[in-house]
Amino acid sequence: MPVARVLPALAVIGLGMAMFSSPNTSSAMNAAPNAALGVAAGVLTTMRSLGQSMSIAVLGAITADRLGAAGGKLLLGGQAPPHAGLLYIEGYRLAMAVGAGIAVVGALVSLTRGARPPRVVALAPTSAEALASGSGLTDT
Repeated sequence: MPVARVLPALAVIGLGMAMFSSPNTSSAMNAAPNAALGVAAGVLTTMRSLGQSMSIAVLGAITADRLGAAGGKLLLGGQAPPHAGLLYIEGYRLAMAVGAGIAVVGALVSLTRGARPPRVVALAPTSAEALASGSGLTDT
C-alpha cells in the first residue's frame, strides 16, 4: 500500500485516539476519590488492555469465520482453496465494519456522559512559602 494512503489513515486514527483517550481518562480519574487514584489508574489500564485484547479476538474471529474449514487447514499447514484469499478479504472488510460500528457507539456514549468539574487538589506549601508566611518559624 502506498505511503500516500497509509499516512492520512494513521493521522485520522491518531486524531481520533487523542480526542477520545485523554478526555475519558481524565473523566475516569476525576470520578475516583483522592485516596483511590492508584486503584483507579490500575483498573483503567486493565480495562483498556482487556478491551484491546477482546477486540483483536472478536474481530479476528469475524475475519476467520469467512474462511471456514479452509482457515483451519491453513493454520495446520495445509493448502487453501484458490478462493481463500477472497474469503479472507471479505471477512476482513466485515470485521472492520463491525469495528467501526463499535467505535461509533463508543463515541456516542462518550459524548453523552455528563460534564464533571475538574479535580481540585490542595498542595502543601513549599518550604520557601512556609518560611515567607512565618509558619515555618518557631519562637525561641
